[in-house]
Amino acid sequence: MRLPPRPWHRPREPIGPLVDIVFLLLIFFLLAGTLEPVLPLAVAPPHATRPGVPLDGPIRVQLAADGRLGLDGQVVSDAALATAIGARLAGTEPPPAVQVEADGDASSGAVLDLLGRLRTAGAERLALVTIAESPRADD
Repeated sequence: MRLPPRPWHRPREPIGPLVDIVFLLLIFFLLAGTLEPVLPLAVAPPHATRPGVPLDGPIRVQLAADGRLGLDGQVVSDAALATAIGARLAGTEPPPAVQVEADGDASSGAVLDLLGRLRTAGAERLALVTIAESPRADD
């Protein structure tokens, strides 16, 4: 008895090695990438017409519109901020820059008061974070 020949099917490609490669790449990018820490305060910086100069490794201080203060991802009081800034700046040469991220709705008096307190605590280099405005078409 003669049976009809089976139809030819292309052999299936094994996808196991491909899945392994994808997972290895995923793990690599998760380990190699740096994630920005979640800030404790919702701060929307004011707009500026000129871009600022980026800083390397600054101390980050946040000022919310309601006057609350944050230091490197944690809410702090006025006294704790001065103590922590003084301790972080002591004994470092050159002292690191202090990056102030003030909310656009914070009063200018509160921002100037904070900058003065940071200078008193020993900060020599201060930078105020702003958002660069895009140029207007009529300029």
